[in-house]
Amino acid sequence: MSLQTTIQAEVSVLIDRPCQVVCQFVVDDFFENYPRWSPEVTLLEKTTPGPLRVGTTGRQVRNDAGYITESSFRVTAYEPQRQIAFTSTTDPRYHVRYTFLETGQMTRVTFSFELTLTWLLKPFEKIIARTISDQSRRMVNNIGALLGG
Repeated sequence: MSLQTTIQAEVSVLIDRPCQVVCQFVVDDFFENYPRWSPEVTLLEKTTPGPLRVGTTGRQVRNDAGYITESSFRVTAYEPQRQIAFTSTTDPRYHVRYTFLETGQMTRVTFSFELTLTWLLKPFEKIIARTISDQSRRMVNNIGALLGG
């Protein structure tokens, strides 16, 4: 019997903006803008100096329907105007990736999320998976709405 299980979600949105504009909003200004497209985030702070790059660390506090969680994370991949990925450095364990694909003047943003559940949360796996799927879809739609595309 496995003591852990993994929940995954992946959603995309096509935004009527050039990749440079989308990446500026999502990546370059991540610490300023993330709470705008993910309103469950009540606190987000960068915990290392300098520009966003591989190795940058941060901390967030979330309020998901009254359930408060705090986590720390590290940027694990960064390719300008292509992708950025974050991995938690504390529990709960998660991995997040945003990828960007420019097609003409439009940009496809794909958000991938992977959460590792410990055996304590396994009874709630279906509820957590549905919540993650719904929140992921809402997040990418919020990015599109905030960019007007």
